Amino acid sequence: MGLYITMNITDISFHHIHIQPPKSEDENNYYFPLHYTNEYTKPVTFYSENIYKIFQQNNKYELHIKSKDDLRFFNNMYHDLRDRLYDSHDTWFENKFERTKFNDMFKNYLSPNIEENAVNIQCDLSEELMNESDIKCGDLVLPTFELNSLLFDNVTFFIKLTVKSLEKVKNETFKSPPIVKHETNNIECELEKERLEENNKSKIQVNEEPENEDNAKKSVETKNTSNNLEEKNELEEVKNLVVEEEPDSDNSDDEDECYVLSKIIESNIKENLSEELLSTFKNRQINLKNMNIHDIVYDSDVSESDDFENEYNDLVN
Repeated sequence: MGLYITMNITDISFHHIHIQPPKSEDENNYYFPLHYTNEYTKPVTFYSENIYKIFQQNNKYELHIKSKDDLRFFNNMYHDLRDRLYDSHDTWFENKFERTKFNDMFKNYLSPNIEENAVNIQCDLSEELMNESDIKCGDLVLPTFELNSLLFDNVTFFIKLTVKSLEKVKNETFKSPPIVKHETNNIECELEKERLEENNKSKIQVNEEPENEDNAKKSVETKNTSNNLEEKNELEEVKNLVVEEEPDSDNSDDEDECYVLSKIIESNIKENLSEELLSTFKNRQINLKNMNIHDIVYDSDVSESDDFENEYNDLVN
C-alpha cells in the first residue's frame, strides 16, 4: 500500500518534481506529465497556510497571492520547470530551440493585479467548484493546488495548475487539511516507474519558422499600426495608474514593486497583441510561414528585458 499525501507548499522541493516524457493529445498538442518522487502516477498536490483572494479577469478566475512567500514559491517553480524542460527538450523535439526564443514561448502563469497593486496566479478554477464551495469573487480562501503537467500547443508552453479544492476563510484561524490517503497497487506503480524510465525515442515535430522577410514584416506592421497605437496608449494609461502617486522617501520598496508591475503589464499587453494577431491571421487563412509574429511584436524594448528580469527577481526574492 502507498500513501498519497497532500503536501504543505513549504515542504515541496523542486528537484523532487519530475518531468515525464510527452504524450500526444493530437498532432498539435502535447503534455508532459509531472509527478513527485515516489508518486509515479499522481500529480503534485499541495496546500498553503496563507490566504488567497478570488478574482475574475477575462471571464476566468484567478487567485490573488497575498503572501510574498507564496509568490516567491510560484515564481521559483516557474523558472525551475522552464529551465529543466529546456535542458532536456532536445530529447523529445526534433529541433532544438534557441534559449531566448524558448523563454518567450514559455508563458508565465503570474499576471498583474492592478486593483490590489500585486500579482495573481492563473490556474484552472471551475465554476462548479466555486458553486460547490459557496464561494464568489472577492472571497478569501485557502486553496489546494494540483500541479498536473506542462502543456505545449505547438506555439507556446504553459504550466497546467488546477485548484482542486477551496475552503472559505471566515477568520484568520487556519486548520491544516487532513492527509488524504489512497490505496495504490505497488505492482502497477513499479510498472509505471519502469515505463517512465525508458527513453522516449519519439520526437515532437515543430514547424520551424524561417527568417522574417522584410516585406512581410513591413506589411504586418502597416496593417496593425492602429492596434499597436491602441496597445501603447493602454500601456501608458496603466503605467500612470500604477506609478502616478509620488511615494514617500521611506517607501522605495513600494516604488520598485510598482515598476515591476508596470513591466508585467507591458509584457501581458504584448502577449495579448501577439495572440490576437495570430488569431486574426488564422481566421482569414493567411499563411504565416514567412513571418514570425512573436518576433515582430516583441522586437521593441529588448534592452530593457534584463533590467526587468532583475527588478522582478527583487520583488519575489
